[in-house]
Amino acid sequence: MEPVLSAPSLELHKRQRPLQAVLVDWVRPADQIAALADGQTLPCANINGQSIQLLDMRAGGIRSAYAAGTVIRCDQEVWVQAGCGHVVLQRLRDSQGHEWNAHSYFARQGIAAGHCFDLVASVATQAA
Repeated sequence: MEPVLSAPSLELHKRQRPLQAVLVDWVRPADQIAALADGQTLPCANINGQSIQLLDMRAGGIRSAYAAGTVIRCDQEVWVQAGCGHVVLQRLRDSQGHEWNAHSYFARQGIAAGHCFDLVASVATQAA
């Protein structure tokens, strides 16, 4: 007789699958970007010469005159302008594997409002 996996065992099995890395396209609407942190994908982005993984984020509704991918708030919260709305970054992982509160990481790296994430198109151009 084969063992039957209980619900917690099935849940653990799902979490052990490797996540698919996805480079964030900041031109997309904020709700679509925030949905990438669904546990099935691993949203990644590049800023200030560093690659980071965005572990927890949510969509916000403010639209500003800033270009997509621009950090528009960086105090107790980190907001990044999207194509429509903004994304609130909450938790991230740096390239060394350390997890950070987004605000603490940005402060430590000297990243402030006005800094820009690399856009998908510019990353593709640099690789070519």
